[in-house]
Amino acid sequence: MSTEDPSDTDEPRHPYETEDSFHPMGEQWENRMREELEETDYDADLGMQMARDAQRLVAGEISEEEFYAEYHDDVKEEFETDERPIFDDLEGVDIDEFEDESLLESLADVDLSADDVSRREMMNKMGAAGLFLGYSAFATYDDTDDEVPQLVDGVRPADEDERKHRWGMTIDLERCDGCLACVSGCISENGTSTGANWMYVFTYEDEQSESENPNQLVRPCQHCSNAPCAKVCPVRARHTRSKDGIVLTNYEVCIGCRYCQVACPYGVNYFQWGDPDVEMSRLEHVDMTPDEVRALDPGEDAETYGGHTYAAEGSERLNALQDANDHVYDGRGWWVDSRPPIGTMGKCTFCPSRQDNTTGDNGNEKGSVACMDACDQQGMSAIHFGDLDAEVGDDYDRAVRYLEERQAKADNRDRTNKFDANIYFYDTEVSSDTAASAGAPDLSSVDNGYYSLHLVQRDAGSSDSEWGVYDTEEVLVAGSALPEGDFSGSIGSFGGVPSSELQVLNTQGTTEIPASVVYDGDLGDGEVLETTVSLRLGSDGETLASQSLTVNEAGASQDLTFTVNGGSIESPEGSYVLYLAVEPANGEVSAAAHEGVYLTAGEPNVDLPSAPYGSVTGQEGSLSNVPNILHKGGSSEIDATISYPSSEPLDAQIGLVLYNGETEEVVAQTEYSFEQQYTSNTAWDSGLSTFKLLEDLGTSPNITYIGNEPGPNAEQVSAEEMPVAYADISNKWDVQVLDKRLERLKYGANVPEGATVGGGGGGGDH
Repeated sequence: MSTEDPSDTDEPRHPYETEDSFHPMGEQWENRMREELEETDYDADLGMQMARDAQRLVAGEISEEEFYAEYHDDVKEEFETDERPIFDDLEGVDIDEFEDESLLESLADVDLSADDVSRREMMNKMGAAGLFLGYSAFATYDDTDDEVPQLVDGVRPADEDERKHRWGMTIDLERCDGCLACVSGCISENGTSTGANWMYVFTYEDEQSESENPNQLVRPCQHCSNAPCAKVCPVRARHTRSKDGIVLTNYEVCIGCRYCQVACPYGVNYFQWGDPDVEMSRLEHVDMTPDEVRALDPGEDAETYGGHTYAAEGSERLNALQDANDHVYDGRGWWVDSRPPIGTMGKCTFCPSRQDNTTGDNGNEKGSVACMDACDQQGMSAIHFGDLDAEVGDDYDRAVRYLEERQAKADNRDRTNKFDANIYFYDTEVSSDTAASAGAPDLSSVDNGYYSLHLVQRDAGSSDSEWGVYDTEEVLVAGSALPEGDFSGSIGSFGGVPSSELQVLNTQGTTEIPASVVYDGDLGDGEVLETTVSLRLGSDGETLASQSLTVNEAGASQDLTFTVNGGSIESPEGSYVLYLAVEPANGEVSAAAHEGVYLTAGEPNVDLPSAPYGSVTGQEGSLSNVPNILHKGGSSEIDATISYPSSEPLDAQIGLVLYNGETEEVVAQTEYSFEQQYTSNTAWDSGLSTFKLLEDLGTSPNITYIGNEPGPNAEQVSAEEMPVAYADISNKWDVQVLDKRLERLKYGANVPEGATVGGGGGGGDH
């Protein structure tokens, strides 16, 4: 193996290689990667050279045969094995010509049931069999005369006609406002440690962009179909699932060599230095070891991809996982989801437990990911996950459907530039200064109930002229809110009107209402907290049902089911805020969650009429961050974006109007002057701009972006200039969130000073 500096060679370079660095992220990043490799027990020179050649490989500068042959001896010497797919992923290799004892003879010589046989010892004894099979195949080998299976899982998804899906994303950067909801949602789902930002949002400035506002780049793992990280893993812990193209790490197998981290051109890998911030006991998963999970029957209808069997619906394995709402194992019974154990590599996983239905029927459906859910809940819907092999109209077509719809909209636009104005309103007076500058509304004269909230515009100085409507949302106007406390939670679905997604509570018969409660405060050792949890109509209204709850663990979710007897409800028909109220002994009542609800004895009439105005002509506008409930005694910021396709000045009144067919109330109004022409990320005169990160490198990333691609001189803005600071976002685990990885490279709990990691992974969680 050559240990010379790659920049000193005359070998062909990949498209992003420079004289200073082979890594697309630059010389500083490459130097950091070398420093971190040198802190392991493994060969740093080997890791750096393999990373460079893996990137040359995906760029087509060298062949797979050349790459694997070049490093086979060195990998075997360093790791006592080379499980890279030397045979099964290459063409024209005759196994019979391999100069070693036969595969079956090698397997027969190994006592696979012995408790004291380490994984390395097993691989060393197996020789060629280990090279050929890979860990999961020989781990289940039963010493029979069956044919040895060929593994395909490893470096690429199966061909389209042989795979089930190809999961990926369309991310609309023009809709991203940098709120970091996706970052928070990812941490809450996976329990990642401080510093491990599997989902990261870069706010940056770029001289190539015509935007006057900071740009956003949302960066999860790209789940490449030609992933360099999977090509360098000596034990094939990092692999691409043949079934659906998701790139994952088998935490059981990972030895923490970190070669994948260096080979990845996107910088999305994180090594778990210390104990994870979130203990295994706090993650939702079946209480079994990986071997025990895989021993469960996958069912007669189980499907096999890449030599591995995925549990079928109704099978013993899948039922056990679903009953536990498992977020750790995938359908193969492999430990690949949620945060990694100490000493192993972690990164964005595309939520494989969801894609394999191991989470059960709890809102984490197949075809969804946590970051997309969080973005949707924030009202932005910038992230669209789905099957990239799907046609529009197929199941799981959201990513391809959204991209097609945006393309069609761009193709039909007038080819003019647009002006964006972000305008902020408040649903109640929060201060005299705010009221004066924003025309803060007073909701005291508005009756409680459901309304259409319209973003409207008319010419300035024309108070008698009719409004024109840009955008409309539905909201519930209600009285003062029940205060928040040390509890959070949720109220599950119990029925509603599909057209408005309104929860409906019928006063005839009984209704089962699911809920969950989490105590976010502190508990001492052995301390318990006795509480009463109730469903309440309004902040000081009727209690519909209640039950006692004992809290003995902070941060743990406790599921409840309330039975509401509709015949005993005394409150009149109408709209309410349904609170999940928690009252600790000797404490004040607070809201863990709330939901708009319509109380009725019959079919609710909640279809709101259209606005009594026409549309704004020649302009576009939209509302965002609109809360479902506007409390008269609180304040909420509502964002509006106006697109003005003209270079001519315009003075306008912008307003918010509440309307329910009877009441028409202007609750916010401000003057705004459109004074200059402005081109957004995607100018209307250039159609839809899309790109894939580092596409020319040949990695075949499975994420398509809509909007501006960062230029070579793009610079990340300071934390003070970001729309939302990383330190200010919350998550389910109360894990501290850092902005830049440079702030804390060695993350995880109790990381010793000067920590180095080498040798086996697995971390002892199981």
